[in-house]
Amino acid sequence: MDGIRVTVDMRDVHALAARFPQLLPALEQGTERVVRRAVLEGEHRAKSKVAVDTGHYRRSITSDVQTGPRTVTGRFGSNVPYAPVREFGRRAGARMPPPGVLRGWMRRHGIPFELEFIMRRRIARRGIRGERVLTQTLAELRPVLAREVVGLKGAIIAALRGRP
Repeated sequence: MDGIRVTVDMRDVHALAARFPQLLPALEQGTERVVRRAVLEGEHRAKSKVAVDTGHYRRSITSDVQTGPRTVTGRFGSNVPYAPVREFGRRAGARMPPPGVLRGWMRRHGIPFELEFIMRRRIARRGIRGERVLTQTLAELRPVLAREVVGLKGAIIAALRGRP
């Protein structure tokens, strides 16, 4: 899946766990839970913001969390071939889109196929502005993720002090 990646570096957590080995499972589970909540929230927010024509792009936005030896990585995004164009756009002066790729959109919007070349050339000359939905969603999530991590730190400190 291509998309936005959220990675939490676990080096500090593992350094703390080296001093308090009984906390390692709770720390890892807590960090994974924080990242999972963040990427699920990112997926939800991105789906609610994306412009919809057929709904295929919106349905293709998914999330995933993977844990490594010292990291937890969460991603949300889309794997459809046109996802980078939807997110980042096309610069003016780039190549024309290939023949035929606009036909489904043209049919749904009642545009005659005879105008396909003209539309492809116009896209090549003017470019397309990206939606930046995933990028904006990540920017919105950063403070949420920071609050979640601070809450996790609070839970760790409480556990060290012997509180539930």
